[in-house]
Amino acid sequence: MVARSVWSRNLEIKPSIIAIPSGCESELATALSAHAISIAPGELVVEIDANGVMYTHVLDVTHSAEYQEQAQNMRSELLSKIIE
Repeated sequence: MVARSVWSRNLEIKPSIIAIPSGCESELATALSAHAISIAPGELVVEIDANGVMYTHVLDVTHSAEYQEQAQNMRSELLSKIIE
């Protein structure tokens, strides 16, 4: 889907950089969360600030807000299983 979107002549995407709070207390958990985001097609964490906010490049910002909370909950559940 990502390749099709990028190579399409109609390029109907709205790329942007969004701020996603990691919600993690440890640097390891924040790094794992950033990795989980980056392996998703069309998303890449480009910077993490001192407060754990992950600045993430997304191909289509129109849908990112509605999926952000759901994805954050899934990452939190997975991280709790890994770090325990």
